[in-house]
Amino acid sequence: MRITQGYGSPAGRLRGNEFFRYWNLREYDNPEEPVVFFGLYPDWDGEIKKMMNTSQDMKVYNNHKGFKVLLCGSPEYEMGYFNRIDKESLNLVAVDDWEVDACKTLKLPYKHLKVPYFDFDRYLPTKLGDKIYSHIPLRENDGEWGKQFEKQFQYEKLMKLFGEDIFCFPKEWTPVHKMLPYFNQSFVNIKQHKVRGTVTSWKLGVMGRNTITTNLEDAPNFLQYKSDDDLLRLVDEESKKIGTIQNEVSEKTRNYFHQSDDWLHEDYWK
Repeated sequence: MRITQGYGSPAGRLRGNEFFRYWNLREYDNPEEPVVFFGLYPDWDGEIKKMMNTSQDMKVYNNHKGFKVLLCGSPEYEMGYFNRIDKESLNLVAVDDWEVDACKTLKLPYKHLKVPYFDFDRYLPTKLGDKIYSHIPLRENDGEWGKQFEKQFQYEKLMKLFGEDIFCFPKEWTPVHKMLPYFNQSFVNIKQHKVRGTVTSWKLGVMGRNTITTNLEDAPNFLQYKSDDDLLRLVDEESKKIGTIQNEVSEKTRNYFHQSDDWLHEDYWK
């Protein structure tokens, strides 16, 4: 039996909507039918801008009576959530290499499947622009999030190295479906955080853009760097491709993913 419904955490709803459309999953409406859970996030206190210890997502997951498959973000691994669910019924997909490492550390049962989160045909190869993209969300200077901002995204460091004018990320909150104009302006992506911006790097990959990162995953569009000098050199090398269409990068990135829906069938997990 193929799973036909999906539960998306409100915290990642926009990304979840892309995922559900790609895999033809309707919005969650039946606690007894098989389901894919896309993220189990903590509740968010908007006043103090901090994650709480409670999770409505976790309640829905634990109360679901039917077969279930789980895909995670990072909070689930970092906040002890797997101590609060039944591991005997856990059908966990580890998409990225950092998730595999986390599963091994926590001794969780999992299947490593590079399941795409979006429709490849929406992100087609285009001529490389003359800007650098980087996943830097709406900047906040207060609350717990503000304290972590520079550490996670290295905004000030990147501006100092390259100058603000060469970047093309949005300066205000922009929904997922309106990001293509920014992607099209870029010739390369810089990914500073191990987890954040990963889906963006895959989208840019199928559009023919490489990602320069400290993430050690052996992805076809990842170029690793260890120092500022490495970063400057790699950006300079990629800039020589401006105005070209990198079909080879696009094809290799597409082929890196598990595009079969076999994992959505209950029999796959037996």
